[in-house]
Amino acid sequence: MMPIKPAEQILFDRVKVTWVEPEVQRRVQQGLVTQPMILTHCLILCKKGKTDKVLLNQEVWGDVVQLQAIFVNAVTPEEPVMHSNITGITKIILSDKWRGYSFIFFILGKDGRYYLISKSMAVIVGNREFEMLYDLMRTEGIEASQPEHEVQVYFDFVQNMYNASSTPALKRRAVKDLAEARLSYLRRQLTQSVKRHLRLPIVFIHPENEFMPLLLEVRATYIDGYFFSCIASAATTADRICNALTQRYGLSRKDQRWYLEQTFGQKFDKLVSNKIITKQQKTTLVKMNDIRNRHIHPRKTISELSMKRDAFVMTKLLHEFMNETYGVQKDHTFHEGRLVPRRLI
Repeated sequence: MMPIKPAEQILFDRVKVTWVEPEVQRRVQQGLVTQPMILTHCLILCKKGKTDKVLLNQEVWGDVVQLQAIFVNAVTPEEPVMHSNITGITKIILSDKWRGYSFIFFILGKDGRYYLISKSMAVIVGNREFEMLYDLMRTEGIEASQPEHEVQVYFDFVQNMYNASSTPALKRRAVKDLAEARLSYLRRQLTQSVKRHLRLPIVFIHPENEFMPLLLEVRATYIDGYFFSCIASAATTADRICNALTQRYGLSRKDQRWYLEQTFGQKFDKLVSNKIITKQQKTTLVKMNDIRNRHIHPRKTISELSMKRDAFVMTKLLHEFMNETYGVQKDHTFHEGRLVPRRLI
């Protein structure tokens, strides 16, 4: 399977498939090209409502008025420039007859890399890829890629079979195949899922509690190995608990709206000053927010192992915070085998 290509390589490949290769093929069919062509220059001119024009190699110089490039070694005026001395493009000016046209120009440079410069291509292609990659493509260059034979993708074959099924019997078969595939996956994951389940704290909250389904969902994502989802849902659940506590302790509607408008991490200090949570509970929330930010706004690549560990810690912290706010043990204790109200002092 092929590795994932960088965005600039993918875009360059699409340029060749869209304009260059069809033009070369047209010339071959007309007998204008009788030997392998080494592509050294290309100018593609586009305008809505007009036929695209593709100029190859020396043809481009009739329409390029000025080209400024970056060189490995300094060159003097009138000195021939070798392709091996080019390491980038800084500016290009076309003749007046192409005013108002979008264009792509690229030239072969050092180490067989192509350097590309473009103008207003979003008008033609409908997206900003050329603008986003503009500096990278004109100064870093792109390799000429080989023909593609295999591309690594994820494809839901079973669902495709279901959608393409023309009869109820075929659809039932597709459903059965999907069920068998899911069972096979679950069997392979079962031992690890059970081990993760047994590591979690015991659930001990009121069954009618509005946050119990959310807590169970956090646990389920950890048990099933969906660690990023676990972290995100745990942080969201803790945030919703904070909002609910402002209602539980009778804050004004204005204050409640303030909490709803703030991010998770912006609420902690005011929750403490309003005596809604303790400083120790704030510490728990700060740890949760740190984990959340590490994964929601990553500054470096995060390994699967690190995500797994953080998901476990996040789940434990959520249990801890919920037990101290909406948990049974916050207000009750065991006495002679029965749950009874906890004494205030």
